[in-house]
Amino acid sequence: MAIDRLQTLFVTGGGGGIGLAVARHGAAAGMNVVLADINGDRLDQAIAGFDTPVHAIVMDVASIADWSRARAEAEAVFGGVDLLVNGAALPPSLTPILDMDVDAFDRVIRANLCSLFYGTRTFGPTMRDRGYGHIVNIASEAGLVPLALLGDYGAAKYGVVGFTEILRLELADTGVGATVVTPGLTETNMTIGMGMDPSHVGRAIIDGVRRNAAYVITHPDVRAAIGRRFDAIVAAIGAPAQPGWVSPKTQWE
Repeated sequence: MAIDRLQTLFVTGGGGGIGLAVARHGAAAGMNVVLADINGDRLDQAIAGFDTPVHAIVMDVASIADWSRARAEAEAVFGGVDLLVNGAALPPSLTPILDMDVDAFDRVIRANLCSLFYGTRTFGPTMRDRGYGHIVNIASEAGLVPLALLGDYGAAKYGVVGFTEILRLELADTGVGATVVTPGLTETNMTIGMGMDPSHVGRAIIDGVRRNAAYVITHPDVRAAIGRRFDAIVAAIGAPAQPGWVSPKTQWE
């Protein structure tokens, strides 16, 4: 993807952490920036650090109506959005699955997974029709390997990974790219004072867009855990459940 063709970046969770970091790197690459966040005070502080065109929108990514409003506002200010970065998320409840509150689970799934569909559905068709653009979905290492007490968060992030893989497959011949990012512990509004400097994650994301990377994995310490999970999956593939079954030719072959 020629990054100079991407003129306007729309990033959710833009009030801090990875969202703000990727916005700054996008601005450095010459893009107009739309910062979206549910917290207006964070947005006020965030936009003060830009000396390039930037616009702030207060929105709830779990609201389809807010996505519609945000698109109209962004297009009125800068025109069409070329790069969508879905970065907003809620933290996990840190509760065992069997004890998890149903409403809490629903909130995390809606904010951390459904919102990416809302954003993709809002901006993606125009990118496809235009023949260029890029969608970045920020997942987590918790979307690659299972972690106890992250039943809600992990389920959402596993979903983000699969959603983006399918999206990339469907967009393969359209000129629109799709990238999933799986950061490990990074200093954000959820992990104040802990983790990798988000600026480096933001840079890696913009570099991933330039390369049209399928995956951006910023924390290599997850390699062994991913290997163990994939090895266990492959090892579980044995004889067909129906004795003598011969599979017809399928999309997997």
